[in-house]
Amino acid sequence: MEKAMVMTMLQFNAREPQEVAHAREVLDRLDGPATAPALDDALMGAAEAAEALGVRVPNLGQVAGLPRPVARLRCGNIYLAREITDFATARNARLARGEARQKPGAAGSQESVAAAAIADLWGRTGPSTHEFIKATADGEFSMADLAVKLGEPPSSIRSRFANLGRPINAMQKAVPGAPKLYVDDKREGVWYFTMLEAYRNIVLRTDLGEPYSDGSLPT
Repeated sequence: MEKAMVMTMLQFNAREPQEVAHAREVLDRLDGPATAPALDDALMGAAEAAEALGVRVPNLGQVAGLPRPVARLRCGNIYLAREITDFATARNARLARGEARQKPGAAGSQESVAAAAIADLWGRTGPSTHEFIKATADGEFSMADLAVKLGEPPSSIRSRFANLGRPINAMQKAVPGAPKLYVDDKREGVWYFTMLEAYRNIVLRTDLGEPYSDGSLPT
């Protein structure tokens, strides 16, 4: 990437003091000594940032506390790689430990593994999936039950439910000790599912927004 192009890109997009500081930091890397990180190492595109955070690109902008981009282009936002890397490391470490957060009116309360797991799952999925998960949280259900509840064809419900497998598996890997989201039971040839109580209590009192920057959930 040409230095002149980077200068134009950053200076054009820098509006707030923090953005100006970001622009200057990136430009300093270009003029720095040979030991300074290369430009490609200093910047990170939206796809790379999403991968570092374990979310899909369309959901990247919904991650609470995400560092501000240094530039906004038609092809996507540009971030400082160091900021994204530090943010991802801290966020993932907190989720893995199930670390406590200070909730409004409940200072010092401990966040359970279930809450950390749901926060991780929320970060990996979008608003429509959040609504779908919340619709499954109020008791036992079959695919037919859920289709009636949501007013969708059974084939669509089965597909949406199956697509939860990947983010749920990723959630369990990211949060040690996190159990599976549902228990299942087959009766008379029909599968019934029930969300685990620990998860249900979290999901039903959680709004459909994104986790806070520390990985915890708004309630």
